[in-house]
Amino acid sequence: MDLMSRRGMNLVDRKELEPGKVMLKFKGDRETMKVGESSSAQVGSVFFALFQTREGGGTTFTLFGKPTYMGREVCTDHDGTLFQCEEGKDLKGFLQVPPNMTGRAESETIRGVISEFAMEQP
Repeated sequence: MDLMSRRGMNLVDRKELEPGKVMLKFKGDRETMKVGESSSAQVGSVFFALFQTREGGGTTFTLFGKPTYMGREVCTDHDGTLFQCEEGKDLKGFLQVPPNMTGRAESETIRGVISEFAMEQP
């Protein structure tokens, strides 16, 4: 969790999906964008960390991230069943979504977290 909090991502949800399988959800803002003459909007990220105990020992770790706009998650048909958007809080119906919401920032964060995690292991 410390690796995410150092990047400005706060733990907002924790679910035990089944015994030995836990999902953590982290969320945070990346930047404030100017929208129009006098408005602004927050662009951020949401990350899902899935920890699953393996038979015979060890743990599988999966990290998935995507952009948020004004606190709403970008939803796609590729989210799968584990990483679905919160009902009614996605971007459906928004006409102007910023072009810098490609997932690149989330990809770079994941790469950094995995690199740091690997360096911390004995």
